[in-house]
Amino acid sequence: MSDTPRVVLHTTPGCGSCRRARALLDRYKVPFEEVPGSTDRAGRDTLEAATGGRTFPQVIVGGETVGGSGAAHDRAQ
Repeated sequence: MSDTPRVVLHTTPGCGSCRRARALLDRYKVPFEEVPGSTDRAGRDTLEAATGGRTFPQVIVGGETVGGSGAAHDRAQ
C-alpha cells in the first residue's frame, strides 16, 4: 500500500485553468485521476457535492479539497 495521497482533478473540456492544473501535476510527475465534469447546473451541483466548489478545475489531495488551478500552483511552491 502506498503512502502517496490520492490526487483527483475535476475538469471540463476546453478549460484553460484545467489545462494548467493538469500541466502542473504532469510537471511534478504526480499521478492523478481526472474526472470530467459538466458546466451545466447538474454538473456544478455534482462538483459541489464532491468538492465543496462550483468552479473548474477542483483539485483534491488525500480527500482534502485544495481548490482550483491557482491554489494548486500556490501549494506547489
